[in-house]
Amino acid sequence: MLVSPSIASSNILNISEEVKFAVETCGQVHLDVEDGVVVSDISFGMKMCKRIKSISNDAYISVHLEVYRPETYIEELKEIKPDIVFVQTNHLKDRAGILKLFKENNINCGVSLSDEDLLLDNDEIIIMSDQIMVLTAYLSDPEQKFQMKMVDFAQEIAEKYHKKVWIDGGISFELYEELKQRCPDIYATVMGRGVYADKTAFKEKYGE
Repeated sequence: MLVSPSIASSNILNISEEVKFAVETCGQVHLDVEDGVVVSDISFGMKMCKRIKSISNDAYISVHLEVYRPETYIEELKEIKPDIVFVQTNHLKDRAGILKLFKENNINCGVSLSDEDLLLDNDEIIIMSDQIMVLTAYLSDPEQKFQMKMVDFAQEIAEKYHKKVWIDGGISFELYEELKQRCPDIYATVMGRGVYADKTAFKEKYGE
């Protein structure tokens, strides 16, 4: 199971060094774009994404688009050319239509599924997706506590659809070690605080 460090949990004032660390340790950089509407937090926008792309030395770039109107980001994302864009869709009326629009613009994209999607029919949007992300903390939880129920959901998707499935939310390095053994079909996990809270410890553990 790969680890993709979430830059939103790093020291943004020292962005060059933080991106360099992510690239050197994991070969991955994850960008959470949050507008304060779909989720309560506000992170950064396309200007920062462009800068990170320019200093990432061709590392694998994933974007989690947690915004009210994802379609308005398409033109700038076409310039940035991330490897995968996960679109948060729980608030959208036409989830499939938005994914189709991204794909028509030649953007590798997938859906980001949350606890609010558990009771919905997700078959169409999963089939449309290049990759899938499952949020392992509930959207309404301000503490963003890890929920094993969502990992089971992710594992079911991986087994049924045979696509790359990511998990993201409240995952510590200790949990990562457990999940790596328990969920062999999960492709990658996004980790923020688990990486950047103690970079030295993470590097030592992840390098073992």
